Amino acid sequence: MSVPDSTPYTQLPGSRETYGAALSTHAYLHGTSAKLRAGIADLRRVLKREAPAFITLGSFKDARYGLGIPFDERSFAPGEGAELGIPHAYFDRDGVIELLLGFRIESMQEVEVDEIVGRWAHDDEIVGRVHWFVEARRQ
Repeated sequence: MSVPDSTPYTQLPGSRETYGAALSTHAYLHGTSAKLRAGIADLRRVLKREAPAFITLGSFKDARYGLGIPFDERSFAPGEGAELGIPHAYFDRDGVIELLLGFRIESMQEVEVDEIVGRWAHDDEIVGRVHWFVEARRQ
């Protein structure tokens, strides 16, 4: 069963080329892939040229990829638990590169994060979380 993601996208504050850097540890993990594309495009809009962006993204290698309620080929929401119905987007290497069009990727690492995410973020028993840690610069 596919459920439409009806949460509206919220534009980032600021005009074109306002900010000198960006850090996102969770914002680009949550949402459908279409909303993440819109969010990354908006991030590019508000960052100054050559501004660094440190972004965390979900990986296809994450144990939760493909589980729960499908929104699109990359986005799924848990069918139970604290994040019930909240879409999470997942990417392979090519998907990260495509998503970050307009950015120069300086590093991207696929990291097993079970030991660093912490129970404050997830109180479930799922193991096998994998995220992309990306450092990029706005072109």
